[in-house]
Amino acid sequence: MSSVVDEVAERVELSLDVVSVMAGLKPAALLSLDIGTSGVRAALFDELGNEIRGAQVSNQRNFATVVDFAELDADAIVNQVAETIDDLLATTSNSAGRIKFIAISSFWHSLIGIDSAGRATTPLLTWADTRGAQMARNLRSRFDEGEIHGRTGCRFHPSYWPAKLLWLKTERSETFKITHRWLEFAEYLSLRLFGEPSISISMASATGLFNQRTRDWDWEFIQALSIPRETLPEISNPQTRPQLAAEFASRWPLLAEARLCSVIGDGAANNIGGGCNTSDKIALMVGTSGAMRVVYEGEPPQNLPSELWCYRADRSRVVVGGALSDGGGLYRWLIDSLFLDDDPEAIENHWEQWNRTLMASQYCRSGQESEARVGCQMPAEPSWDSPNRQDRLKSYVQPWNQSPTASL
Repeated sequence: MSSVVDEVAERVELSLDVVSVMAGLKPAALLSLDIGTSGVRAALFDELGNEIRGAQVSNQRNFATVVDFAELDADAIVNQVAETIDDLLATTSNSAGRIKFIAISSFWHSLIGIDSAGRATTPLLTWADTRGAQMARNLRSRFDEGEIHGRTGCRFHPSYWPAKLLWLKTERSETFKITHRWLEFAEYLSLRLFGEPSISISMASATGLFNQRTRDWDWEFIQALSIPRETLPEISNPQTRPQLAAEFASRWPLLAEARLCSVIGDGAANNIGGGCNTSDKIALMVGTSGAMRVVYEGEPPQNLPSELWCYRADRSRVVVGGALSDGGGLYRWLIDSLFLDDDPEAIENHWEQWNRTLMASQYCRSGQESEARVGCQMPAEPSWDSPNRQDRLKSYVQPWNQSPTASL
């Protein structure tokens, strides 16, 4: 089996039937869904991990500011995902072959409550929701933030679950009481499509309630927060690969036999897809937000710098990095504020003019030319815990914890 399919299947042990399919006895394809805060993309891949020509669809959502996607309608996004799959299969139904697997990457740090019937009790709160900022400050007065950061990989920040849940418990107490379970959007989508709300290690790892070393919920911290254990989703077993619920299996016959093989955070998927999955490479991603990440196989850093966070791509691979709130949002603001055409060549021409002006002004002030450097590949070193490597990554990432609106 190809290394590309290994990446999305999280190294699960495949049945003989699946192995025969992957060996080429039957045509096979994988449906990949990428769900971001600003849109949904879907594509089909063959058994060798090659993207099937013409089998790609993208549907976007437009937001004017970060505040506009602090709260989202989870059901509307589920419908958008379904419509994106509709569009994809409508254009590729004659060439897709048998689709055996579904892999999902989804945005991290969201939170939604559901009742015992699986209905949403809250809007979908995203990383951009900062109403829990005071709760994050309260957590710092109650706990040793360095100790919790070392275990969960997360500082006290309004984007993470601890501050969000405490804000809901205080400001939306009745809603908090009737909520049966707390999920991220990926689990809510999985519940709707597959009838299965369990959470993958990758998605759980970015909640602020997950112990990166034990690969389980940090039950000590959860108990101290008075969060009922039963309200947290079960960590999924990678050997359990559900099929679509009857409603969607009949809607998409090509997916009737497909099984969900992987759900990971979009940041981890970004590194893996870009080939940056060893500790000597950093991936720079600019989407709605911007981030720099290292993904490597092994254990979390023994001493995680306070400026960085640590999540997981899966059970064996760790994600370390830092992020900023604005990426594509800044780009869109520049386009709108400076009345530019959304044309790459025109933007490049303007950028060259701005850069010359900036360089000239800096030269006049300092008497010497300044140099800007973007992007890097880190030199190979024996261990992630090398201070040099950590310091270099920190130097490329503005400390996100200085701003309550910083993305994670």
